[in-house]
Amino acid sequence: MSKQEFLYHLETLLMDLPREEREDALDYYEQYFEAAGPEREAEVIRELGSPERVSEMIHSGGSQDSAGRRVYERPVPPPRKSRAPLWIALGVIGVGFVLLLAVGFLSFAELRTENTVRYSTGNSGYFETGNLEAEMLSVTLPDGLWKNNGTITVGTAAFEMNDGYLAAGKLKASKALTISVKDGVISGDRLDSPEISIECHDGLVRGTLAGTQEEYGWQASVGDGILEIGDQRSWNSLEKDQGERRLELSVNDGAAKIEFEG
Repeated sequence: MSKQEFLYHLETLLMDLPREEREDALDYYEQYFEAAGPEREAEVIRELGSPERVSEMIHSGGSQDSAGRRVYERPVPPPRKSRAPLWIALGVIGVGFVLLLAVGFLSFAELRTENTVRYSTGNSGYFETGNLEAEMLSVTLPDGLWKNNGTITVGTAAFEMNDGYLAAGKLKASKALTISVKDGVISGDRLDSPEISIECHDGLVRGTLAGTQEEYGWQASVGDGILEIGDQRSWNSLEKDQGERRLELSVNDGAAKIEFEG
């Protein structure tokens, strides 16, 4: 198990916690890995035990502090072997990224074809992008993690993954946005499109949509779990006909929570 896989599984186990508390925990353990350094990643995973063990530790934290956040045990990060300047670390990361490209990973710069960006590979792993503007974006991955660290502005966007974690971040699709993940997690910090379709067979969906709740109409269903859209909640389905924008949402087993920016 890699660091990203560990954090992905941990996040799925902490979905029942308040967002701020969950993000605090995830940020801490990500910093914990970084403090140890990439050469000690496997050692840190052995020390922590498993995502399930860490989740149980967080959930059983006992009392809460005055800010209302759960208090959980935080292990002391192991000492780093060296304290290289930041520019050296960034240089190492840059060299590593170039090597990854050389052995088969794909970069968005290589995939640009006029106004179309296609991101497709048969390899599993961790993939990310920054700011991107195009007429069409198409992402097809077998499994792993795909993360948007910038702002994506496109006409249409389509994501298809088998198993994994899709972090769409801030994404604007002026025509349509389609996301399909078989098993895993779908998240979006700010999704902005007149037509949004999200499908997750088994897993979790959470996101914030641009605009207000009144702007949207929706058809949403969940097979075995809970469904929340704005101020509405259901254990099976939710419908709303009126709205200039349209949301189609389907989760077979799991949960979905959609919030609105306005």
